[in-house]
Amino acid sequence: MYEGQFEVLDKLWDWAKEVQLKPEELRNWVWLSKDLCGETALQIAKRTGNVKMLEKLRDWAKELQLKPEE
Repeated sequence: MYEGQFEVLDKLWDWAKEVQLKPEELRNWVWLSKDLCGETALQIAKRTGNVKMLEKLRDWAKELQLKPEE
């Protein structure tokens, strides 16, 4: 991902949990959000080869108990 995006996404995750969003809201707000080019964080991490972000997203997916298609 681009410089600083990991920190921004990580902070958004923390804030979302802090305000006690439901898992469904967390999924929609943080996991499935898209940037101006229409890419999710997962798509950007894969395209740029950012292993650190891919690992973080995998951990969040497990925490949210996402299905493979999500």
